Amino acid sequence: MDDGGGCRGAGYLDHFGLRASPFRSRIDADAFFCGTKRSATLDALVYALSRDEGIVKVSGEPGSGKSFLFRRLAGSLANVVRMLPLSDPGLSCDALLRALAARLALTVPEEGGDALLRTVLDGLDEIRKRGDRIVVLVDDAESMPAESLALLCRLCDDGDDRQHRLHVALFGTAALDDRLAQCRAGVPRLRVTYNFALDHLSPGEVGDYLAHCLDAAGYDGPPLFSAAALEMISRAGDRQFRRINQLADRALQCAACGHATRVERKSVEAAMQAMSLAPAACRRFACNVRMFSGLAAAISLCVVVVLGLRPGHSLALAPVAAPVASAVPVELASGGTSPPTVSRGVEASVKPVDRIEEKIASTGTWLREVPDSHFVIQLLRVGADERESVERFIDDAFDRVDPAQLRIYRSRLSGQERLGVIYGDFADRRTAQAALARLLSAMPEDGFYVRPVFRLR
Repeated sequence: MDDGGGCRGAGYLDHFGLRASPFRSRIDADAFFCGTKRSATLDALVYALSRDEGIVKVSGEPGSGKSFLFRRLAGSLANVVRMLPLSDPGLSCDALLRALAARLALTVPEEGGDALLRTVLDGLDEIRKRGDRIVVLVDDAESMPAESLALLCRLCDDGDDRQHRLHVALFGTAALDDRLAQCRAGVPRLRVTYNFALDHLSPGEVGDYLAHCLDAAGYDGPPLFSAAALEMISRAGDRQFRRINQLADRALQCAACGHATRVERKSVEAAMQAMSLAPAACRRFACNVRMFSGLAAAISLCVVVVLGLRPGHSLALAPVAAPVASAVPVELASGGTSPPTVSRGVEASVKPVDRIEEKIASTGTWLREVPDSHFVIQLLRVGADERESVERFIDDAFDRVDPAQLRIYRSRLSGQERLGVIYGDFADRRTAQAALARLLSAMPEDGFYVRPVFRLR
């Protein structure tokens, strides 16, 4: 079956009567999905930030929909308060103050430091006296430098428990708690008033979510995904919005290429093959096979030792060959082909190229040469154990952007190793912002932002 590569764009949209791509255009706040208690969370956030509540925090793992909720919250607050969204969490203290001053239309002094801080504080106090309320929204807040986050919290707190200069909504992963703990040393009064936690989609909500996206894209017809297709997407998508979106989008392409009127299990299987994606059940099976083989080898060794101690006893045991991970095909999960026979002593003579390590190495070379004043577009940041997510992201981006401009790097945050994907090399921020706008037309994902190169070092 065609993997869908030839049915992108208008062809696949026309085939299903869609006016837009349902699983790529997720930056539209009107398409907000209210499942997994998100509607209640949104209402509570609007309530807290439209009153004098100081700092609120929204946490969730990658793929739980934080950035989408961030955009919906910004839309919901637009007519209630004065909003200052910060799309770049990597700002230094000076850059943060200048960004706030620019958004507040304040006259910024040439020098930074105390003079700049005083200008922003006076501006915030004047705005508060007029009765206006300011809310600063920070996405990916766990990546914010501790000193910048501490400064933002100090700007919020003026020593009066009943009033605040501004209000802050921090969106981030669990690592944000560690970052806030670092800040408390410099801001003893730092107190988060509300904590909200986002969950991934439950298995029963996947179908509702896909139907919601299709409805927002103009679909008007019978259920487009079969029960078997939904079950497979739920398992393989691992309940994460980003992964489910990518898989559902590719499955639609595959179904359109096969001239199908709905998405069946075989279209999802074809999409998974195109994305090199195995369902969770298949991954568990592979893990169990390796564990069982190791256990069998240990039992065999024990038998050899025990029986070998008996005089005159000889025992010939066939050696146990540990299967390689690639011996478990995707088709196994759907009852397709039988597993290939693994012969003892047969090993790959050439190790496959590790694309991630290759990219990391080339990025290291590039970082040693590129000036600190340059900028890049941050596309993705995940834990180092999520290499499959990086592979899938690169695969999905490969035919929509210049692959030579995609780079991968390692970093550490709160003691945890992470992997990041960046794009481009721009001499100034304005050029990078223009490139970001063009990039979003090809990859309308959430969470992309411009970042200075020196933050990567």
